[in-house]
Amino acid sequence: MQKRERFFPEFNHILCGKPPKTAFTQFKERLDKLRQSTLSELSLVFGDLVPINVLAPMRKGKHSRVRVYSKNVTFWGFLHQALSPSTPCREIVRKVQSFCNEKKLPLPGSNNAAYCKAQAKLDDEDLETIHTKICDKVQQRVLEDQRWKGRNVRVLDGTGITLPDTPENQAQYPPTVFLCDLCDQRLSRKPKPGHR
Repeated sequence: MQKRERFFPEFNHILCGKPPKTAFTQFKERLDKLRQSTLSELSLVFGDLVPINVLAPMRKGKHSRVRVYSKNVTFWGFLHQALSPSTPCREIVRKVQSFCNEKKLPLPGSNNAAYCKAQAKLDDEDLETIHTKICDKVQQRVLEDQRWKGRNVRVLDGTGITLPDTPENQAQYPPTVFLCDLCDQRLSRKPKPGHR
């Protein structure tokens, strides 16, 4: 129980100390640290979660040649951009330059075109595999007392789609919900299950 100063309530924070940080505040501070981290630090934090074999060079095709923007380096740059959505590609190039300098590798140029091309070559199936593996590993680490009433929680996305009411749409999407009298449009609800 937090001590309260009875006679000087305005000085509670000075006399009794700061209140404990909320879980959200702690999470936000950790996320801010990750956003400021280098690619090496990101790989240390998430390295045991990401399957290494998916990031290995391919035998043929995309990401088969050994270049500065290998599949591995490109993925960690992509992850950094996912954690910091407003980060431009040129900032990732700077982080790759820092990474290469740290590992005593040849430095790439400052032009971000090579990174953007390498990022476009990242395979959606590989990213989906990494996502699934990370979800599975995180799910395994959840303790019983961390579950909601001892159960796994599933998330459902209740996306709504508004379609003009035409005969073609009625044939493709039969009336499953209701017809809106005011706007003469059919509202169709298609729940989309989320991953764990």
